[in-house]
Amino acid sequence: VSTQSTWGREKEHLTASLDDAVLTANRVSELQEQLETTSRLCAARELEAERRLEDTVVRLELQFNQQAELHQLECLRLRDAHQQTIAQLEEHSKAQLQRLEASHQQRQVELESDVIRIEEVFRQRLRDSKKKKKKKKKSTLR
Repeated sequence: VSTQSTWGREKEHLTASLDDAVLTANRVSELQEQLETTSRLCAARELEAERRLEDTVVRLELQFNQQAELHQLECLRLRDAHQQTIAQLEEHSKAQLQRLEASHQQRQVELESDVIRIEEVFRQRLRDSKKKKKKKKKSTLR
């Protein structure tokens, strides 16, 4: 009786242990599935994050290149405008210099003409003065 009851208790104990092992194995299996699902989700999220990061990098590079191109075009426009302004100032200066030279030449001609007229008036007065002196001498001599 005691062997049978010992064997019965052992059988119950082994059955309980086996049931616990099956439950533990089932729980481990569930946890492995959850881990695999979580790993797949993490991998998918990581891939999505990498894709978004690459998209962002490409977009930022494109924006940078566009801004650099716009900056370069603006620099070229400013340089051209600067050169055009310099050319206009040079033309204006040349025209102003030509006007000043023409005005100077005209004034010089006028001054030379004035000098000639003054010299003529002076000579005429000198002649008139000599004539008066001669007349005076003649009238004094008489």
